[in-house]
Amino acid sequence: MLAILADADRTLTAQDLAKELATRERERPITDVSGDLVTEIYGLLHHVHLPALAAANVVDYDHERGRVERTGETPELDAIVAACMQLEPASPS
Repeated sequence: MLAILADADRTLTAQDLAKELATRERERPITDVSGDLVTEIYGLLHHVHLPALAAANVVDYDHERGRVERTGETPELDAIVAACMQLEPASPS
C-alpha cells in the first residue's frame, strides 16, 4: 500500500487505492478483478488499515472525503518501502 502511495506521488481516493491493491493481489487488470474483492479491500482500508496508519503518522487520511496520501519525508520508512518495491512484481496495466 505504501509503495502505491509513493508511486502515485499525489493524493488518492481510498477507492482507487483499493482498486490498485486488488489488481496487484490478483495480478490482473482492474477489468478482470471482482467488484466484491475491491469492496472487501476498501472496507479493510477504511475501517482498519488507514486509521491505524494515520494514527502512526504514516499517512494522512480524510475518512469523510475518502482521500489518503503519505505524510512528509520519512527516510527510514522510505528505505523500507524501496526495499519492498524491489520484491513486488509490477502492477498489470
